[in-house]
Amino acid sequence: MPTPVSISIFSELEGLVIAAEPEVTFKYGRLECAIASLHNIPSSAMKTFKSRLKHFARIGLVPSSPGKGQKIAYSIGDAIKWALCFELAECGLPPEQVKTVIEFFLSDMAFSFQGPVQKEDLIFVLQGNFLEWHLSEDGAKWGEGETNCGTVNVSKVCDMVFQQARLPRVLLINLTFLKRRLGQALDIEWI
Repeated sequence: MPTPVSISIFSELEGLVIAAEPEVTFKYGRLECAIASLHNIPSSAMKTFKSRLKHFARIGLVPSSPGKGQKIAYSIGDAIKWALCFELAECGLPPEQVKTVIEFFLSDMAFSFQGPVQKEDLIFVLQGNFLEWHLSEDGAKWGEGETNCGTVNVSKVCDMVFQQARLPRVLLINLTFLKRRLGQALDIEWI
């Protein structure tokens, strides 16, 4: 039977806090298997998958190992962050751009994990100017000018993104689908 979990998200000086009631934690192996299952990673590719996970840890996206013989209890917030990182990687973003997107837009994406699974899917929309951001001499202009992001109900994506905002290219992630799949993989029920 899935564990009922309620998510609260709030900002503190240290950054965004994703808390669960009751507090739910996961061992590394369980979380790793859950995220791998979301992306249908075959056992023959687990070495590559683990390398990407280690790279995310090296650049500070996910908690790194505390040392030999010590274990981390990963939170539901860690699980959500890992899932979002791999969704962005699945879209082809290199780890450094995944980190930048997460740093600037985690709150926009994470709020969809509060409450029960929505009846209508919620889509994260990010204007895809990745080459421009990568090649910019003065660094990415995240959150300014041509950088647009937000969450939109699936029924309104076409109208809001392409007809009203007239964006030339976007990255879309179905956050509700991800929430459902993550809940199944970790045996939790979002309440």
